[in-house]
Amino acid sequence: MSFLLSLLASPIVGQMVRYALVGLSTTVIDFGVYIGLTRGFSYFALHFLLANAIAFVCDITWNFHWNRKWTFGIRAPGVGYQYASFFVVASLGLLWNQLLLAEFVRGLHLYDLIAKMLAISIVFFWNFSMQRLVTFRLVPSLVNRLRK
Repeated sequence: MSFLLSLLASPIVGQMVRYALVGLSTTVIDFGVYIGLTRGFSYFALHFLLANAIAFVCDITWNFHWNRKWTFGIRAPGVGYQYASFFVVASLGLLWNQLLLAEFVRGLHLYDLIAKMLAISIVFFWNFSMQRLVTFRLVPSLVNRLRK
């Protein structure tokens, strides 16, 4: 029991929980845009991967802002470098998400909203790890070195 309590008190678990909460709010935005496009326009019903990419673009800035400020508590300058890094990492996450979504829908014949939720759940761990290690750890230290 004490191991579980110490695990819950660790900074990385706190960050992961905050990241998940920001991710949950981002998922609401993502699904709202995706459902609006795929259920509101027959073109996007057929081109669900394009709808998924558009939803991604809509939610990336929201996600970056709240993860920078709240999840990782970054207040230092270098927001432009961080946003670029965040976008690259998130785009790689989108690639994983697109591949999984396509396979789940076309290969396994899952309902697209269930497939999307599964893909998001799997890619969550990649996104958290890479954003934590690259965007919110390495990028600030590189910016500080460049400023000296």
